[in-house]
Amino acid sequence: MSEQSSFSKKNIIEAAAEPKRDFLDELHLPPQVTSFLRENARLFQIVAVCIVLAVIGWTSYQHYTETRRGEAASMLTEALQQEDQSLRIQNFKSITEKYSGTEAATWSTLELAHLDYDAGNYDDAISKYNIVLGEVGSKNALYPIVQLSIAQTYEQKQDYVNAISNFETLASIPGFEGEGYLAMGRIYEITNDNAKAIQIYEKYLSLTEGDAVAGQLPVSPAFSRIKDKLVRLRSSEQGSAN
Repeated sequence: MSEQSSFSKKNIIEAAAEPKRDFLDELHLPPQVTSFLRENARLFQIVAVCIVLAVIGWTSYQHYTETRRGEAASMLTEALQQEDQSLRIQNFKSITEKYSGTEAATWSTLELAHLDYDAGNYDDAISKYNIVLGEVGSKNALYPIVQLSIAQTYEQKQDYVNAISNFETLASIPGFEGEGYLAMGRIYEITNDNAKAIQIYEKYLSLTEGDAVAGQLPVSPAFSRIKDKLVRLRSSEQGSAN
């Protein structure tokens, strides 16, 4: 008697009648978990697709951002090397418009502010300096430099109220106290407010003497000059009182 073929009608029907096993069955998960996964398979597929798309989108964005930053930096380098000032200004403006949000755009705005200052366009310079100040943040190394530029621009504009206010902000930044005090004392002298000039110069001397005693800094070259100024200002104040 010949062996029954595995492809006989009976075997095929029996095989078809057996329940099919899928990947979830092979994991040997608890029945409740398996049922939950089967019932929500569509939702899980959608979530998986969204995750994949998000990863692809983030990778593409990162590549786009790095490419954009590189292009902006290259354009800034060319602008800084440009000897024709009108072309430099044009290139700086192009960077700020085309690559806003990049470090190169911030630096271009700063360069445009300096050019406005040199041209005597103080209001435009202050506006641009303030834009840079907002972009870099107080922790950035550029922050005190830009703050100093704003204060000096107000002083040059003879807006001494705003100049003092900005020099006070500068004096509150560690490492720039002396610069702020000297500038405020100078302005108080210009405006003939000798009492406040004396007060500020005393703060400056106290600061520089403390640094020298602590061995942190040598005595500032301005130290002796400020001491002489204080003698003169005190004498003037005493003379006015009499």
